[in-house]
Amino acid sequence: MQQPPVSVVVFAVVVSTAVAASSWATAPPAKPGSAPPPSQAGTAVVDIVKDAAARLQKALGRRDWAQVADEGRRAADAASLLAGLRITHGAITAGPHRGPGVYEVSKGGVVSGRRLYAVLEVDGVAPEAVGDGRQRHTLKVRGAFSVIGADGTVELLGEKDLGTHQISSLRAHPQHTVGIDVVLGDVPAGDYGADFTVLEPTTGQEATRHLRFRIP
Repeated sequence: MQQPPVSVVVFAVVVSTAVAASSWATAPPAKPGSAPPPSQAGTAVVDIVKDAAARLQKALGRRDWAQVADEGRRAADAASLLAGLRITHGAITAGPHRGPGVYEVSKGGVVSGRRLYAVLEVDGVAPEAVGDGRQRHTLKVRGAFSVIGADGTVELLGEKDLGTHQISSLRAHPQHTVGIDVVLGDVPAGDYGADFTVLEPTTGQEATRHLRFRIP
C-alpha cells in the first residue's frame, strides 16, 4: 500500500516547532501515553490473532478459495504481531522520506539547513477496527535529545512529543515507515543523539531506537 506523503501523514506540529538548544534543556519529560498494563497489551494482540484465525477457518469451511487467500494474508499479518512492536531500521536522512523505503540516508548523519530528518521502519503495528471494514494504525512518537561531548559524555537536553503517525486502510498493515521532521533552530555545532520512541496505543507496546547526528 502506498502511504500518503509525509506532510499528510505525520508531524505537521513538529515542522512548526523550533527545538533550539535552550528549549531542549528546559523541556519537561514527555508524559507517557495512556497505555494498558503489559498483561492487557498481550491479551489484545492474542485477541487480534484469534479473530484473524477464526475468519480464515470460516473461509476454509465455505471453500471460498479467494476469501481463503485474502484471510490467509490477514492471518499472517496478525501472527507477526506476536513478535511485538519493533523498530527494524532507523536512519538520519538527507531530506523527508517520499514513501515506504524511499529516502536518502545522510552521510555521517550530518544535518544541513538546521532541519533534522529521520525515518523509522516499524513492524508489529496492531490495527484498530474503525467501521466500514477499515483498519486504523496509530503510532505516537516522542524524542529525547542529548548532546555528546568530545570525550563521549552524554548530557540529556530534554524530551519532546513529536506527533502522531496514523493511516486508515482496508487491510491491516503491520509494517510502517515513520518520517520525522524537526526544526532545530539556532543549535551550536557538534554531535548529538536522539532516542526516538514509538508507542502503539492499541496494545500499549513501545520501541526505541537511538540515532546519532552531527550539526556542522
